[in-house]
Amino acid sequence: MSLVRKIYIDSRTCSGNPADFTATLPEPIRADPTLGVILSQLTFVNNFETVMRDYTNRLYFGIDLGDTNGLVQTNINDRVYMRVIDDAEAGPNDRIFVIPPATYTLATFKAALQTAFRADYPDWTVGDTITTPGSRVIIPTLGEITNPAWYNAQWRGEEYNPQDSRSLNGFFSGTSTDGVWTGTISLPKRGVLDNVCVPLLSGQYDGPGFAAELQTALRNGVTQATGAEATNITVAYNASQASLYVTSPTHPLRIYSAELLRDARWVGEVWYSPANDRHGPALTSDPMDINRKLAPPQTFANTFATGQIDLSGLREVYVHCPTLSDGSSVTTDNRRDVIATVVCDVPWGQLVSYRPYSFAERELLQLNNEIPVSLRFYLTDGYGRRLPPLAPSQYLFMQLSILAYDYIDE
Repeated sequence: MSLVRKIYIDSRTCSGNPADFTATLPEPIRADPTLGVILSQLTFVNNFETVMRDYTNRLYFGIDLGDTNGLVQTNINDRVYMRVIDDAEAGPNDRIFVIPPATYTLATFKAALQTAFRADYPDWTVGDTITTPGSRVIIPTLGEITNPAWYNAQWRGEEYNPQDSRSLNGFFSGTSTDGVWTGTISLPKRGVLDNVCVPLLSGQYDGPGFAAELQTALRNGVTQATGAEATNITVAYNASQASLYVTSPTHPLRIYSAELLRDARWVGEVWYSPANDRHGPALTSDPMDINRKLAPPQTFANTFATGQIDLSGLREVYVHCPTLSDGSSVTTDNRRDVIATVVCDVPWGQLVSYRPYSFAERELLQLNNEIPVSLRFYLTDGYGRRLPPLAPSQYLFMQLSILAYDYIDE
């Protein structure tokens, strides 16, 4: 049986950074199934800021600029996706036809479609219908084209990105029979919305300071998108309701919700819609957004109020240790190495102090083998996202206790 009962770890003496570090013990510590280990104490300073670099320092919003009729732009909205069925036994042939950039009328748009089709199918004709002698064509909807599940299950043609489809399919609506597609071809539209992602300066903010930083971000984003100075956009802090009041006299705005930014279907249909322009970094599965702290209304408006804003950095921290975990915990993303959840329930700049509720058997991690020399720890948030590298001043001090596994609290 091991003679060691306590292990003290200071992240400042470890390799890595306080969000992901490896502690090296002087020697392995003997253990066996009669023993268990628990994180019995953890302290750190709550220096998690309102806006954290590479974590919550991006603002995503939309600008309603109205429609631009007939505009087709290269690599923006220049593709028509079709399924051509020539021989039922051979199966469908999925094709992408590219339309040259131009500002079209409905007549010239149909002519451009016909020219694109005839490069491969010389006898096709585009008028009020699409005549396809010897073939049947199916034009998928924009909802299908921008749905990753549909793409993976149905599409068999040239590879494309459902979240950036560049598709004109939203302007086709109709049905197919042998030799003819009957329906409606509408004139394309561009510039319905400008979707913008702008950075914010990291830091710990009070209400007025946070309002000022968001005002700067919105002004910069609108200026970038429209090319015109947006000095009339204002953001004011309402202290009685702990919310923000946004005014944009020239262009209606919408700050997107955190839920939408993580919805792959919405990202494909709205953020990457071929009808919209985009400015700033690409929207990925990790938005690093400040939007989650705002609870904004989901309509375009010249004036609107957010919900109650969250000026904290993190609400809770999950401590992981792959070396010690015995698989008795599991997260929704299938991580089995959580050893503690620490609530950051003190104001910014103060000391967070964690102790478990008890040392009961149900909280111990059983030690089937010796504790190795190297112990790795890393931190995630309540969403399961890894925390970005932290400054050395955000060091962690922890105590691990080794107890008999059959120990029961009195």
